[in-house]
Amino acid sequence: MIYKKLLFILIVFILSFSVYSKTPIIRVGILENQNRLVFKCDKGIELRIDNVKVKVFSNEVVVRNSGKNLNIGGRNYSNNYVELYPAFGDFIELDDFKYRGIIRLINNNSGFNVVNVLDIEKYLYGVLANEMLKSSPDEALKTLAVVCRTYALKNLQKHGQNGFDVCSTTHCQVYRGFNTESDNIIKAVDSTRGIVITYLDELISAYHHSACGGGTTDNETAWTTGSEIPYTRGRWCDFCEESPRANWEFELSMSELSQRFRNLNIGNIIRINVEQSDSFGRAKSIMLTGEKGECLVSANQFRLEIGAQRIWSTMFEIYGFGGNSAKLSKKIDKINTILKSEKKDFIKKILLESEEKRNNIRYDGYKIKGHGSGHGVGLCQWGAIGLSKKGLNYKEIIKFYYTNVETMRLY
Repeated sequence: MIYKKLLFILIVFILSFSVYSKTPIIRVGILENQNRLVFKCDKGIELRIDNVKVKVFSNEVVVRNSGKNLNIGGRNYSNNYVELYPAFGDFIELDDFKYRGIIRLINNNSGFNVVNVLDIEKYLYGVLANEMLKSSPDEALKTLAVVCRTYALKNLQKHGQNGFDVCSTTHCQVYRGFNTESDNIIKAVDSTRGIVITYLDELISAYHHSACGGGTTDNETAWTTGSEIPYTRGRWCDFCEESPRANWEFELSMSELSQRFRNLNIGNIIRINVEQSDSFGRAKSIMLTGEKGECLVSANQFRLEIGAQRIWSTMFEIYGFGGNSAKLSKKIDKINTILKSEKKDFIKKILLESEEKRNNIRYDGYKIKGHGSGHGVGLCQWGAIGLSKKGLNYKEIIKFYYTNVETMRLY
């Protein structure tokens, strides 16, 4: 083990003077398959091809898709990609958003892709405020800076087939360029410059989400595919209670349920139940009972089918209402006067499912009551805010959410 450690240190030392002798560059996909866009820069826009200056436009330029060509300022260019530089300024503007670095335009058969190419530290300036409140404590912002840096470096080439590394949406990390920067965010990024998270001497897949709602979860529980990742183990967390989605609820009608799951071919939905939960109370699977049969789906599949901005996380419970369930509700409520509090929920669940099937209980719909927001794997961002307010620093917060990891400066 000691030889492996020494070898890793040697590799990192070599990398720091080669691949990472300078701040790594990242390519961020802003838009894909565009037909017409207007780029602006107060002090002029410089067009380069193969890093050679071709033309300078005054303060804006129109780019159009022209078949196999890019039409830039009225002239066609057949190159696979061209680049726009701010002639004398720091930013290029697109749709009221300003971007550091340069803009690369990649031609394809269905339009052109817009890629922002810049160093990864400045990329992080434009990420943090979209993943966490600007007003968050310094240690929470530092935590997120290290997590997002690690995620980005680990996922270089994630969208390589499209000509960029990461996208600018929640599929990767939300990025909005210069517009969302602030002094305290820049300070958090700069003060952790080059610091990343490792597990067994390798960069981790630094998954993060808004609020866990009481407990994070194992990666294989959240997504049901892929092998177990040792450092993404679920753990109790009661530090994200300040999240605006600490508690949420909404109602689903039986007709909507039947419509959304019509492709399962089990007929109109009669009942739904949380079939299995993890040890933190997060739903793992949902049983859908229809007029023609049953089907078990993962809680994440159920969530995405209903809508991730309605079912904000898989930390939820299901309660039927209406229909012929009045007597059943009264019967189950009597348990409150009989059982000890720690056993009530468990016994209620067993009794409810038994009575529903035996008496063919039909509901008008279901109320979904839940906690938190996001997939629940890795860092809980609102939890990081809560822990920072309790005095933990960013390294301690990182080790709270990722099991047996280390932090190190890569460049």
